[in-house]
Amino acid sequence: MNPLPARPSRAWFRAWLGATCASAGLGVLAAEPDLPGSADPPDFARFPGAWIVAYSAPDAVRDYEFITGPVDKIRRDVRIDNSLRLSGTLTRVTWQAPNGTRLADAVAHYRGLALAAGGRLVFECSGPDCGRSTVWANHVFRVPVLAAPNRTQHFLAMAVPSGDGARLLATIYVVQRGNRRVYAHVDTFAPDPGAVVEFDRNRDLAQVLARHGHAVLEGVTPGRLGRLPPEALATLQAIASSLAAFADQPLHVVCHLGGSAPMDTLLARSTACAEEAAAKLSESGISALAFGAGPLLPREDAPLERVELVAPERLRRR
Repeated sequence: MNPLPARPSRAWFRAWLGATCASAGLGVLAAEPDLPGSADPPDFARFPGAWIVAYSAPDAVRDYEFITGPVDKIRRDVRIDNSLRLSGTLTRVTWQAPNGTRLADAVAHYRGLALAAGGRLVFECSGPDCGRSTVWANHVFRVPVLAAPNRTQHFLAMAVPSGDGARLLATIYVVQRGNRRVYAHVDTFAPDPGAVVEFDRNRDLAQVLARHGHAVLEGVTPGRLGRLPPEALATLQAIASSLAAFADQPLHVVCHLGGSAPMDTLLARSTACAEEAAAKLSESGISALAFGAGPLLPREDAPLERVELVAPERLRRR
């Protein structure tokens, strides 16, 4: 904690109070009163100093749409490219963050909560890549205060294990409005017992590569020594057919591998992993170049051990 300045400002004192309460396990007092009857979801603590401005109590719904892609509106029709419809229990909470909050800090707070709880990122986007903010605000969440410039929005869809062994689906939407106020909205959805919830991120692999220039391969995880298990090799073979659009440009296969071994050893093992993955893709006619990154390229939104495809031509265009 920073020492007390000679003449502390109100903003400094509020930050100091929030950090002190959090470290003491006392919780953080909201700068404004919460909406009457509202409460934080059990698995999502609010951003320090935030207060609830919209709330829907836990309610059984028969047709919840868990969105895993951008949204748009064409004339009068809302277009959602990727989603999963389920029955279960839905809770919705919208917070307003204290003045001066940065969008990136609010996003990092809620993403960190989900990842710390063992959550798995299913989809993430930011800015115009998420589609239209007015569609998210007015048609998806039905909370008009979430409408913001498209460039200042961030969306995450995550699968999070809950305390009773079930699985929650968490939709996190954070925006900064034109007046620079930051709002965060979280849907927590508990599917009915026995519901089949499956996500195949590799299904849209070509689309993700074309849009972002890189994509983590779901179900392709190297072992401790850098070898790919049989199921990972089978997944590589299965997804090769979806990469036909990249037949005229080489893809780079990057293997990431952590561990306590010396750095040279980790780099060598990850290189062998990348070469094995590239060879499997090459069997299907995909031009693939191998690169072993070891633990040197960590990402907050992805596991340390992973295999990633990179399309350099798409990155240069971005």
